[in-house]
Amino acid sequence: MIGKQRISRKSCGGFTVVELMITASLAILLTSVGTPTMVTAVHNSQVRTTTNDLFASLHLARSESIKRNGTITVVANSGGWAYGWSIRSGATVIRQQDAIEDLTITTISAGVTSIVFDAEGRATNTSAVTLVVSKTNSSAMIKCITLSSTQRAFVLSDKDYDGDCTNG
Repeated sequence: MIGKQRISRKSCGGFTVVELMITASLAILLTSVGTPTMVTAVHNSQVRTTTNDLFASLHLARSESIKRNGTITVVANSGGWAYGWSIRSGATVIRQQDAIEDLTITTISAGVTSIVFDAEGRATNTSAVTLVVSKTNSSAMIKCITLSSTQRAFVLSDKDYDGDCTNG
């Protein structure tokens, strides 16, 4: 019996069924804990991105009004700001933003569907305009873009989630 060797159980590589079950249980547990956090992070990212896009659109409109020495309008698409917006010089579209899925963009000043910048880069609105960006049916962050009566645009976070950004 020269060629036959006895192989012990300890020298075989691999995992036991118990080890595989413990590993699978830990993987499921970690996934179930991490998934809600990841969903909120994605929703927060969508709100942040849309807020930045709208804020950049206001700055672009202001700089274009100065550059072109004329009136530039940021106008909400039909249905409201959440359906997108465009930057226009008369009938010419400078930039178009498409609708944003599952986001809500409202105005604290009711009925504001456009913001107009004159040739000097000043908004012609007589009072402050605040646009509130939030995720529909979510506990994600709420951001507000305010174009103040002093012509300064800034972004605030709504820390108490009431949609007015007075605390932010």
